[in-house]
Amino acid sequence: MTNNPLNGYQPEYADAIADAQEHNIEHAKASQGGGSPDSPILPTCRFCGRQILPVDKYADAEAANEAATRQCDCPQTREYQAELERAEKREKNINKLRKALDDVSAYFTKERGVEYTDALYNLLFNCGVAVIDAQVEKANLNFGRVKVAISTNSKGAIVIALAYSDGFRVEV
Repeated sequence: MTNNPLNGYQPEYADAIADAQEHNIEHAKASQGGGSPDSPILPTCRFCGRQILPVDKYADAEAANEAATRQCDCPQTREYQAELERAEKREKNINKLRKALDDVSAYFTKERGVEYTDALYNLLFNCGVAVIDAQVEKANLNFGRVKVAISTNSKGAIVIALAYSDGFRVEV
């Protein structure tokens, strides 16, 4: 009864288990780049600690661990991978927005009553980023007779709609 865990006593082999766990931790640290320069780097998932076989030569342990984290299938890694995909998609959409804003610059002319200045570009760009980040669903801007609508379609691509009205209207 003296070694009964229910009474608060640990079994006699508890010290051996703690020593083995400490040895495993030291071994994992050594295999992540803390060993000799000739020892291979074992890529380890930063969330669950699962190791994979190295398939490439990595510059350092951090690069190896990032590669393992991207390949792992633990729940935390899936969330991390989804966040990376969202960030990559956002950057891609922002680059497309910049290109589209450069392409529509020809639409803004003095004949239409709107000059395409840096301030106008920045305003359209900031509205586009707000749409990409889902802070707003759609941005409608009127510049004289030119109307600009910035939104996303069902596939998540940015859409810029431009309209020019000649202003003919009759009221009776």
